[in-house]
Parts: sequence; C-alpha cells; structure tokens
Amino acid sequence: MRKVSALTASKAFKVYMQKNGNSPLSQQDFVEFMISIMKKYDFCDTKSEEDIIRDEFDKVFSTFDYDKSGNLDTEEVANCLSLMCGGSINHKIYAAFTLFDDNNSMTLSFDELNKFIRCVFQTFDGLRKGNSALEGGEVWNKIDIKKLTLAATEKCFQDMKLVKGKGEVNYTQFMSWMTG
Repeated sequence: MRKVSALTASKAFKVYMQKNGNSPLSQQDFVEFMISIMKKYDFCDTKSEEDIIRDEFDKVFSTFDYDKSGNLDTEEVANCLSLMCGGSINHKIYAAFTLFDDNNSMTLSFDELNKFIRCVFQTFDGLRKGNSALEGGEVWNKIDIKKLTLAATEKCFQDMKLVKGKGEVNYTQFMSWMTG
C-alpha cells in the first residue's frame, strides 16, 4: 500500500462513503474497497495477485478492527490508511484531517476535531503496542485515550479562542497549534 499515497486513499474512501453511506465497513466491504484502489493504480493486474492481496487485506482488517466488532468505522479506516499508505507524515495527517471533515468545509468542528485527535492517539497507541521501545512505559498503560482526546481537543479550542459548537479549525491552524 505504500505505493498509494494516504491522501489519494483517503479521497477514494470519502467518495466510497458518500456513495455507500457512512456506516462501518464489513471485512468483505473493506477488502473490496482496498482491492479497487490497488486495481485503479495498477498494483493488482492478475487474478493470482488479487488473491494474494485479498488474503493480506483480510489480515489488515483484523489488525485495525480495534474493538473486534467485525466492522471498521471511519476512525479505524483512517488509522489503517494513515499507517499503510505512503506519503510524508504531513500528508498522512492531512489525509486523516480531510476524512473527518464531514461537511467538506476544510475545517473541523469541535466534534470532528475530537474524532480526528482520537484517531491520531489510537494510531500512536497501535504503533506503541508493536514497538518494544515504546511499550514498556507504565505511563502509557494508564492513559485513558478518551480523556486525553477530549482534553487535547478542549485545549486546542481554548488556545485558538474558539467556542465549542461555534468555531472550527482549519488544517493550517491545527498544524501550527501542534508544532507551536
């Protein structure tokens, strides 16, 4: 999947969700969506390649189905695309940012930003669990990602002097806040 940029994949996923509704993807729907991207960009030309890729995406699905519901919600798909697809870290962040922009305003409301930040933390948590250098810290084992997410979202809005329910954050503002 590294040959497909995270931004390209997230745009394709957004189109897919607009056509098929915003409901979670079953394993079969997820695999078919990923195969369609691979075919579109000529990374899957033969039936044997498709069979191999299909088996691999079955495994990918299981990895990103964090809550083991048998479906991937938007956050789980965003995590998958951010980690599996190519592009710089800024492109991956931007790709995830656009996935959570429900009304295509190029800004995130408080609720959209909260989902986006939770996705970032879940992605980090997933990476941490697979990395022995990050896994050992007791602090990370005690973190409540939901509370951390809400606190970060509230802090972002507070720092930008925005009011929950009224203000929205654009990508440039968010990145400036993150690096500032």
